[in-house]
Amino acid sequence: MRKTLLLILAFALAATAGPAFARANLGGTATPVFEGNVLTPDTGGPRLLYAPSESDDAGYRSQMAEEVGGTCDYYDARFGTPDAALLASYDGVMTWANYLYFDNVGFGNNLADFVDQGGHVVLGAFCAYTSGNYLAGRIMSQTSRYCPVTGGLNHFSLAMWDGSDPSCIVHSGITSYGSTYRDYLTLVSGSICGRFTDGEIANAINTPYGDVAYANGAGGYPLAPIGQDAARAANAMIPRWPTAVHAATWGSMKILCR
Repeated sequence: MRKTLLLILAFALAATAGPAFARANLGGTATPVFEGNVLTPDTGGPRLLYAPSESDDAGYRSQMAEEVGGTCDYYDARFGTPDAALLASYDGVMTWANYLYFDNVGFGNNLADFVDQGGHVVLGAFCAYTSGNYLAGRIMSQTSRYCPVTGGLNHFSLAMWDGSDPSCIVHSGITSYGSTYRDYLTLVSGSICGRFTDGEIANAINTPYGDVAYANGAGGYPLAPIGQDAARAANAMIPRWPTAVHAATWGSMKILCR
C-alpha cells in the first residue's frame, strides 16, 4: 500500500511539473515547471499578452508595456491555451516557441479567431520552425489571411537589422535590434518590413490587413535579443496599421478597432 501511494504521489507531481526532459528549440532537455500566469484586470488602456512556450520574462514585458503606455501580462503556453474569453481582454498577443506548446493547433486557431475579432498578433522566434517545436493551426496555415510567411529551419547565427524600411511602423523609434535565433522565411503574402544584414527577412506583415506580424527572432529570455527587440514587437501590435498611434490616443483607437 505504501509503495502504491508513493507511485500515485510521484505521478501527481510529474503532472504538475510538466513533461519530463522536454526538448527545447534552443537545445538540450529540461523539465518545464509551471510558475503561474500573470493576468491582471482590464482597467483601460492598451493591454498586451506575452504567451510564449517558455517561462516568463518580466523585463521584456515591461519594455513592451512601456512602448505602448499600457500593461503586458504573461501566459505560459506550455501548460495551457488562452481561450477566446481571455484573449478578448487584450489588444495584442505576442508568442514565440521554445518548448512544446500545450496545444499548438488549438492556440493557433484561437489566435486566428482573436484576429478575426479585431486583435493583433505578433509571431516571434521559432513559430515557423517546423524542424522543432512550433506554432500551428489557422494562424500559421492560412497564409493569405494571417501569417504571411512559411519556414522550417533556423539560422542559429547572429545578425542585426540592416536599417531598411525605417518608416515601417515596426521601426517607429527603433535604431537597432538583432537576434541569433532567426527562422529561414519565405514570403507568401503581405509585405516585408526590414531585413537583417545577411539578407534574411526581419519582419513580415500580412498587408493589407495589418493585424499579424512575423517578428523574426523576437522574444525574451533565453533568446537574449539585442537592442530594441521588445519595442519592435510592441510596435507591431499597435492597432490601425500602418498609421502609428501614440499611447495617449490608444483608448479611442481601441474603440474603433473593436
